[in-house]
Amino acid sequence: MRNLNRVTMIGQLTADPEVKQTTGGDLVRLGLATNYSWKDAAGEWKSGVDFHTVVAWRALAEKIAATFHKGDRIYIEGKLTTRSWQTEAGDKRYRTEVVALTAAGMSAESSSDQVGEKSLTDDIQLEEVIEVTA
Repeated sequence: MRNLNRVTMIGQLTADPEVKQTTGGDLVRLGLATNYSWKDAAGEWKSGVDFHTVVAWRALAEKIAATFHKGDRIYIEGKLTTRSWQTEAGDKRYRTEVVALTAAGMSAESSSDQVGEKSLTDDIQLEEVIEVTA
């Protein structure tokens, strides 16, 4: 049986992309905010926000860094990965991140933040898609 590890996200960048040079190639780290909504027990719409860390490598990292800025709406496809390390005190730490495989800007027509039953994916207008294939 095959496994599946795929993430699709649309959100706003919380800061400019952070670029780092590593021995494995260029790395870009993004903060991505995604909004969600639900109806409470009284039937009223409520909204919240989740914050995610997204990383991209090499050519995709370079293109993301050159294209996107804080506040931009972005579409990301990728996979989840969890890193672990040990602190100097001997404690084990974990960080789960989205590794981007595809990124695309979102046009103004698809940037509605309307709370309700309408899905954002109903009217996605993607600008140039930046994709790296393995």
